[in-house]
Amino acid sequence: MSKPDDLYRLHRLLDGRRSTISRQTLIDELEISRSKLTRLIASSPSCALPLTEPAGLPTKPGTPTSKAAG
Repeated sequence: MSKPDDLYRLHRLLDGRRSTISRQTLIDELEISRSKLTRLIASSPSCALPLTEPAGLPTKPGTPTSKAAG
């Protein structure tokens, strides 16, 4: 599919959601690779927040996890 088509499908999945959706769910629903999903989100005009992994997981291999002060 073309990039505009993928952006439209991504928007349709996210529009109006009141709960989180995992990256893996997006990958499965859109049938695209993780890297393509990352590029789509980064290029989306409505994307104002950085991509993050679930709490406690590194965003890139080799990145230390952040521990909450307690």
